[in-house]
Amino acid sequence: MTLGWTYVPEGSGQFRLYRKLGWDPALWFEEVGGVDIWTFDPGDGAPTKQLKLKP
Repeated sequence: MTLGWTYVPEGSGQFRLYRKLGWDPALWFEEVGGVDIWTFDPGDGAPTKQLKLKP
């Protein structure tokens, strides 16, 4: 865990990062096939939402 981000190793050298945004909600980052994917998990049973972040 670094600066609030938790590193989660996945198979075949991939990884996920996540950060809790409160009691239940979290923000996930993963790289899949060269594509960066950000996902918001509200943590209340509602579906997760993929985000498209612009620099």
